[in-house]
Amino acid sequence: LGPTKGSSSEGFASRIGARRYMEIDPVHHFGADLTNQTQQHFQAASDAKGGTDAMAGPMDVARLAALLHETTAADASRIAAAERELSAAADHAGYSGALLQCIGAANAPDAHAAAVAIPAAAALHNFVRNRWPNRLPSQQERESTRMAILQALVVAPQGPIVKLLAESFRIIVTEDVTRAKCWPDLLPALCQAMQESNLMVGKEQSPVKTANALVAVHTLLKPYKYFQNPGSEKEAAPPELEAIVKALLEPLLGMLGILATGTLTAAAAENGDPTAAAAQHNAANQPGNDALLHTLLKCFHHTVAAYMPAAMVPSLQRWLEVLTKILEQAPTFRFEDERVHAPRGKAVKRVIQAMQSLVTRHRRHVDKFLPAVCTHAAALASALASRRLSSGADSPTPAVQSRQCALCFDLLARVSETAPGYKLLAPNFGRLLESAVYPALCAGAEDEADWEEDEEEYLRRNLPADSDDPTGFNEELYAPRQSAANLLGLLAERGSAGGSA
Repeated sequence: LGPTKGSSSEGFASRIGARRYMEIDPVHHFGADLTNQTQQHFQAASDAKGGTDAMAGPMDVARLAALLHETTAADASRIAAAERELSAAADHAGYSGALLQCIGAANAPDAHAAAVAIPAAAALHNFVRNRWPNRLPSQQERESTRMAILQALVVAPQGPIVKLLAESFRIIVTEDVTRAKCWPDLLPALCQAMQESNLMVGKEQSPVKTANALVAVHTLLKPYKYFQNPGSEKEAAPPELEAIVKALLEPLLGMLGILATGTLTAAAAENGDPTAAAAQHNAANQPGNDALLHTLLKCFHHTVAAYMPAAMVPSLQRWLEVLTKILEQAPTFRFEDERVHAPRGKAVKRVIQAMQSLVTRHRRHVDKFLPAVCTHAAALASALASRRLSSGADSPTPAVQSRQCALCFDLLARVSETAPGYKLLAPNFGRLLESAVYPALCAGAEDEADWEEDEEEYLRRNLPADSDDPTGFNEELYAPRQSAANLLGLLAERGSAGGSA
């Protein structure tokens, strides 16, 4: 992970080497399509069906665009009238295709047409949420609509349109992949979209955005962050997840190394390292690259949150090496400008969450990395707790850094749950308490302001948690003081029991 000079616009493919994105039979894992037995790849799927124009059918796209524009009016009666007409139009074939045509105008030079794209994406999301898959106007539209939504997602401009399309895509994935297993051409289409995306082939050569394709991959992996059959005593990874890892995550490992190197180089340059400053290229694009890294880390985290796919095991060590390196350098990351540094902070937070899942669910796979992970987590908690203690009431600790600090304590608590983990931490108890736990427990300037604002809420956020979880972990609350108190209580409990679990 040494400094690497070069722009992401040169194409990741040329820097990570050619990789085969598709080495599995999608029908074997995702089932035969119930609506159309033919398999097509990404562009072929759109061309063979005539794209969104063919789906639109007799629907009057201009009239639909006018109704969508009315839904943004300030007059409640105009909004209600437009919504009634849209509700009636949703019963007719071609409605989803017409909406997708309106969404496609997001990049159009015509400002009026582009302004309709967001309400069109919201209307499409409501349509999919309420009607997929059994209340569609025509079941023949099922395959063409879902592929057109994926196609719209990977080329949409960044912002609310991507979020709305991703949520529509998630609903379809949950139904057609996780439950019905009737979308065999999804993986080939997504692999081809990733291969042909702008950062893979050059920014000027492809309308497909790598960031959006990664959002689609993350959406596809979301359902697997939970066990599919929680009542089962020992549940193997679903074959669909194995196929996704083999086809997508394994080839993306090269991209992870490049993105992580860019993030670490940028952080070092910001801290005045002349070598890193010389190696850094196009610093203005770094927040976007940090956001890509964050999305890719979310993909990894959701893959291992519940299961450990067999396809992930051979490359797991390389993933862990990159994650450990990010965690090691995280205490030096700056956070003066939230717009610039927020994606990097979120990436660090996701690294800690992924490590926590691995320690909780798959400890035998990460035992080799635990000494380094514990050392780096303690160092990050110490740096952030000290930073919070020295900050004034007018410059409170950013929320993402508070979450990082709390998660570090929670990670250490997870490690100390077992006797081997407790013994691993034992030699450094004094240093951990002095440099991290104690500063987190001390009151700072922002504590006084929080107390004055709401005493009960302050106590709820800061007193030790009362839960069945021995670590006191509460995923709905990220409070460094509470997490530090929980860790201290757990270490005291383990110590009184002689370190036994």
